[in-house]
Amino acid sequence: MTRDFLISKLDSRYKTKAIDLDKYRLGNMKIDEISSSEQTINLRENNAIVYAITDMKGTFSNPLFDEKHHILKVCKIINSSSKIIAGSNLQL
Repeated sequence: MTRDFLISKLDSRYKTKAIDLDKYRLGNMKIDEISSSEQTINLRENNAIVYAITDMKGTFSNPLFDEKHHILKVCKIINSSSKIIAGSNLQL
């Protein structure tokens, strides 16, 4: 994923993936358990559409969380490797 990948927040603000990654590098998020279900990969020409439901438990800046998320990523396949070109993460 490129560092200039834009993220649209629920409050209609945007941030780059670089800003998002820097936030996690501070170590405020600790994932104790993670699992996924309903994993699907669809190939369309040079694109892969990846879908999964994830369950995560852990802490983020001290408060505990136990969340389920719908994850969707669209990857461009170039020379036997892939690059994320779009995605969404929706808490269920």
